[in-house]
Amino acid sequence: MNQRRQLLLALIVLVSTALSFLMLTRGHPWWDDFAGYVMQAQAILAWKLDDFIVHNTFTIQNSSYPPGPVAYPWGYPLLLAPVVALFGIHPLALKLVGIFFYALFLVIFYLLARTRLAEGEALLLTGVLAFNPVLLQASDLILSDIPFLAVSTFGIWLIDRWSKKSPGFLPGPLLGAIVFCAAFLRTNGLLLFIPLAVAALVQHWPNWKTSLRWILPPSGVFAALYLAASLILPNGQDSYLSHFSMFNLPRLWDNLLFYLWLPSWTFNEIPAGSVFYGVFVWRYKSITPSAIAHILFNLR
Repeated sequence: MNQRRQLLLALIVLVSTALSFLMLTRGHPWWDDFAGYVMQAQAILAWKLDDFIVHNTFTIQNSSYPPGPVAYPWGYPLLLAPVVALFGIHPLALKLVGIFFYALFLVIFYLLARTRLAEGEALLLTGVLAFNPVLLQASDLILSDIPFLAVSTFGIWLIDRWSKKSPGFLPGPLLGAIVFCAAFLRTNGLLLFIPLAVAALVQHWPNWKTSLRWILPPSGVFAALYLAASLILPNGQDSYLSHFSMFNLPRLWDNLLFYLWLPSWTFNEIPAGSVFYGVFVWRYKSITPSAIAHILFNLR
């Protein structure tokens, strides 16, 4: 990447970070997740992890509708713990964690996009995400979504590099550690093993034994780290898996419709923005960075 591209990427990330910071509020919506994360961070600092599990188990089991799992994965509370130690329960300070990880995500996403697109197109697509109102506002929530987004995207980029065996690239152990970090933030980080296995099978098909040898090192590192974490931290986050019992097709359909319409929020400040979004999708059915560049050029 030449110096001009580096400067443009740095500018995109810095402006996006500044906008995220300026959009922060001093409060927080009354959602239960953030309270659980902060309480787990406090439990880590006081090293009263078992007490937290006991007290929160009572709360969950005696609620008419379970507000959440007994404990979330400990990765995000560990990120919040230093902030709580320095500033206490200060919403603005706690939200800085999300801003940092979103800036990191933009850099990682650019590296991933550059493996499939020209540098200019990769920068353009990164800019689209950097200034998306929905994603900018996400940093105003004390939730694990943004850190998980950064770490899981890094994992996908590593899998891509690993499958190509790029020179000088440290493969299995690093990849296993990143998959563990993703799962340590959110349980569905385990799903990174799916693209990992697919990449190995595609790379060595039909020699599945070689594919298995490729998968074993990252799997071994993941298992070792997971075991170590289980010995140190209580496994209340296992109850998170019970929430998947609430999965059903109507909920899947509602979520699908929500995410299909989510990009329309980009046009919220434009009069009749929802109509503009519909025309945009209809006109450019195959949205590509080149198509976006063409749209921007014609809207000048």
